[in-house]
Amino acid sequence: MPSSRFRTPTVFALAAASCIACAPRHADRPPWVTFVSNARIAVLADTSRIVRAGNVRDVWLRFEYSEPQPAPSGGDSFTRMELLEGVNCAARQAHEREMRIYDAAGNPVGPPRISTQLGLPGWRRFEAHPMGVALFDPLCDRLAHMPGG
Repeated sequence: MPSSRFRTPTVFALAAASCIACAPRHADRPPWVTFVSNARIAVLADTSRIVRAGNVRDVWLRFEYSEPQPAPSGGDSFTRMELLEGVNCAARQAHEREMRIYDAAGNPVGPPRISTQLGLPGWRRFEAHPMGVALFDPLCDRLAHMPGG
């Protein structure tokens, strides 16, 4: 039986390492819009579920991997991860709120994990975040050009 416990810093490190020197590759599939991609990963934002509160945007991000990724807990591998990320582009900070991981067939790998279960610090500067500026700078640029973003 697969473990539902994930060591998210490892998952984030995989995503961040894969996003270095990203260039567009995927065609957008509304409401999901690609903002970072390379041969190993595409990162998309769900434009239909952006929630704005002052300078903070809650955005669902989808990480689509071209190859299955090993689950950090040693359970089933995954090919897609979705994060509800709080993003404050003006302050250059981000905060993970929820994480969902899926296998190649689209089945959940473990239950959704909320921020308190992830065991991560709260708001972090883009430069100190495991996903870093390689992900958040293009996301903020994309958000700045979206209606309501």
